[in-house]
Amino acid sequence: TTAETPTLSHEERNEVFRYIRERVAGRTPIVLGAGGNDTVRLIEQIQAMDLEGVDALLSVTPYYNKPSQEGLYRHFKAVAEASPRPIILYNVPGRTGVNMSAETTCRLAADVENIIGIKEASGKIDQITQIIKDIAGAQYGGQTVNRADEMLEDYAKRDYAKNMDMARAMIPDSTPIAVAEDMVRGLKAQEPRWLHFENREPLP
Repeated sequence: TTAETPTLSHEERNEVFRYIRERVAGRTPIVLGAGGNDTVRLIEQIQAMDLEGVDALLSVTPYYNKPSQEGLYRHFKAVAEASPRPIILYNVPGRTGVNMSAETTCRLAADVENIIGIKEASGKIDQITQIIKDIAGAQYGGQTVNRADEMLEDYAKRDYAKNMDMARAMIPDSTPIAVAEDMVRGLKAQEPRWLHFENREPLP
């Protein structure tokens, strides 16, 4: 769902992929986007794809029709079991209108071996934290997931730094410290809503 891909023709998509595959030439993994809100049609499209040189597929949650958590589970389970390549889940509720919960994400990871990761773009810190904690030490995709504490610490540091950079850009130097701290908290609360809008004035 990132970039201009929603408006590319089938021929243009194939040309972009061929160009990337030739340039990469096996030097780095290739993850190809394959998502949709029609499970049967998506499976048919994946099975008809030329996946030579593709290491995994990135599949976004079904958009517009807002499936339940059980519906999301069944959609991704069916897609992953039918896919000849590993699946990376993509949760971006600001674009699709539906949020896949941490429980559903971890359930899919535990039940479906062909699901190997997630691009988690909900902006919900508690949800991301829960996913990291729940997978620690568990077996997913035949591999043991460790280092939950280090992952959380790294995420927290990057999140803090990002919010401080945003605050510096938006809060005048003359602002009293107490007021600035309140503004940072307000900016942090708004950030998930901003992530999916290029024009941030006025706020959506």
